[in-house]
Amino acid sequence: MFFIAFFILILGSLLMFIASYFASYELVLFSIIIFAFGSGCVLSMAPVGALYVFPSLKGQAAAMYGSLQMLGVFVITFIATHLTNSIEMMATLLSCISILGLIVLTMHKLPKKIKHET
Repeated sequence: MFFIAFFILILGSLLMFIASYFASYELVLFSIIIFAFGSGCVLSMAPVGALYVFPSLKGQAAAMYGSLQMLGVFVITFIATHLTNSIEMMATLLSCISILGLIVLTMHKLPKKIKHET
């Protein structure tokens, strides 16, 4: 399901490139809707995958996941504010993020549950 969500993200960012070529605001809006749908799928499945690995350390894993997520948002926002204000640059940024996420997902194998000795 993650792969489908990442392909939806890539489709939304590629549609944004097409929208910038035709200068169509309706297509920009449609591409953002598609990208937001894919992002919603990824962001709803990611915490489950992150917390599944550490069943006995749920609180610490959730805190680490939240901190890393906020750090990632800060970095992406910092990069986006220093780009020129154009649809092409935003589409490039969204495409790079989507492709990077897909690469990380394909390289990462989900480990088995860690058994915590009590």
